[in-house]
Amino acid sequence: MVLLETRDGGVYELCVPKDMVLLETRDGGVYELCVPKDMVLLETRDGGVYELCVPKDMVLLETRDVSVYELCVPKDMVLLETRDESVYELCVPKDKVLLETLDGGVYELCVPKDMVLLETRDGGVYELCVPKDKVLLETRDGGVYELCVPKDMVLLETRDRGVYELCVPKDKVLLETRDGDVYELCVPKDKVLLETRDGGVYELCVPKDKVLLETRDGDVYELCVPKDKVLLETRDGGVYELCVPKDMVLLETRDESL
Repeated sequence: MVLLETRDGGVYELCVPKDMVLLETRDGGVYELCVPKDMVLLETRDGGVYELCVPKDMVLLETRDVSVYELCVPKDMVLLETRDESVYELCVPKDKVLLETLDGGVYELCVPKDMVLLETRDGGVYELCVPKDKVLLETRDGGVYELCVPKDMVLLETRDRGVYELCVPKDKVLLETRDGDVYELCVPKDKVLLETRDGGVYELCVPKDKVLLETRDGDVYELCVPKDKVLLETRDGGVYELCVPKDMVLLETRDESL
């Protein structure tokens, strides 16, 4: 049997035969259907449901205007539906790639193996050769930089758009807090860092048999949860310790019932 939660919030336990499938349509209806192995179900964007037989050498295409077509696409070709809803069958050589730019243009490009394509946030497209010992960085303000970052260093772009090259020792970690500050911290192996919703940062020692729980109201608790139980935080903020038998599951419905 299976559980079905419908879009209107109802929950049903149903027995579905192996040779049948459940279909919930966009209008909220639920149907039990027998679909032959050589056929497929198609629910179109306008809500219609069709049972179709699609030959192995063909594909179904549903365009943005809700039309459905059965097409035979040769193995050496691809289908392209552009942003203006046109559909093209194209033969793309193995040494080329297709690029659809933000303005709707489609281009067939030959990109050498030692180069990469970069489409920036302003819509520009560039073919760049990036040395193996360098990386490309596109910052939040749209700038693009080629940087050489030593193996023992990392790049950090902060929330205020600054970019820094930092050397972080193996026994330390970087922490960028919600207010934009960056700290280099040494966290012992038996401790964890906790940043709470109010912006506080704490170093805590949590025993192996316990877990940390931060509730939706911002409180933090250290709890011991038996192996045969689970913690459940409901949508109304309540926290419960529950024992769920192995052959059962928990279901929280949309109306917050359990």
